[in-house]
Amino acid sequence: MPVTLRSIRGLLNFYTFLLAAAMIIFPVLIGVYDLYKAWRTVDRDLSYVLDMQTTALQQWFANNQNTIRSLAALPSVRNKTFESMFEDFRNFSSANINFDSIVYVDARGKPVVQSGSGINTHPNIDISDRDYFKDAIAGKPHITDVIIGRTSGKPIVIFSIPVMG
Repeated sequence: MPVTLRSIRGLLNFYTFLLAAAMIIFPVLIGVYDLYKAWRTVDRDLSYVLDMQTTALQQWFANNQNTIRSLAALPSVRNKTFESMFEDFRNFSSANINFDSIVYVDARGKPVVQSGSGINTHPNIDISDRDYFKDAIAGKPHITDVIIGRTSGKPIVIFSIPVMG
């Protein structure tokens, strides 16, 4: 034993030091353990929230794609009566906050009817190079990632549905 532990005062100082160290270290260890548990809980909860958001977004996209599919089945679209199509598109987009614009594009990639501006209002626009147009021509529906709109310059998502016939 060291010299200081041979006396009662030395032992008392040694045990006082041990008690003080335990009183400091023990709460720190409990705090670290509680922080670890809280981190695991937050991690688990964030995973659940992300899963729920993913599911909600997938459902939102599926619902809106079905909505566009329904619009493509309208008699005005099937018969290519542009004036009626414009009225249908305009009424729909004004009543539905999820859609800023509904556009009918011909087989060459030229917008013909747009809900906000009318018939043949953007004759210089050509979307034949876009993947969503190529998929529609191939008979496949398409949902884009967020892209920048050519006419608005704003971030948009495009749902395209082929109109056959």
